[in-house]
Amino acid sequence: MLAGGPIGAQGDQSQVSQLLHITYVTLKPETAPQWAMLQRDEQIPAQKKAGLPWRDTWASAQSGDTYLRAIVTPVSSLSQYDGANPLIKALGESGTQALGDKMRRFIDSGQQMIIRTRPDLGYGARPARPTMAVLATVTVAPARVAEFETLLKSEVAPAYKKANVSYYAVSQVVYGGDTNQYMTLVPVENFAALAKGH
Repeated sequence: MLAGGPIGAQGDQSQVSQLLHITYVTLKPETAPQWAMLQRDEQIPAQKKAGLPWRDTWASAQSGDTYLRAIVTPVSSLSQYDGANPLIKALGESGTQALGDKMRRFIDSGQQMIIRTRPDLGYGARPARPTMAVLATVTVAPARVAEFETLLKSEVAPAYKKANVSYYAVSQVVYGGDTNQYMTLVPVENFAALAKGH
């Protein structure tokens, strides 16, 4: 279960496959409030100034790793990683270095990956500002990938539609993790809605 939400406006591209960059960070417990303030006051304004169109920041809600944060940003093209860090445009080299130094003090560990959204396996329009979601991560046996995708399309997605779930998202890891790993996401309004069953 995740709670969080977008910073910036993410356009609805639910029916178009796109690449996303996910940064997972595990915070040092005593630094979590300071990390949040640094994101709000310095990192996010710098990313906006550098031209980042949107960013989602998620945290576990009532279950899972309390100090895990997931930051999701769009990837326009893999070639964007060939150039200099976009923050340099906003902060200059010394400012970017200083911000990175501040941030590293708060982080215990981190991981980055690039995923591809799979609208062919899900349905619906992404809510404009989701505040909670149920995220499931499934690693599929290599020989059963096609069978798993067929299951999502023929049974899982129709079952969610029958339950009046308006949006069901599926993504697949491309780089930085197991490429047989899929992530499914279902937004929920609040815990009362979740209590009715998943």
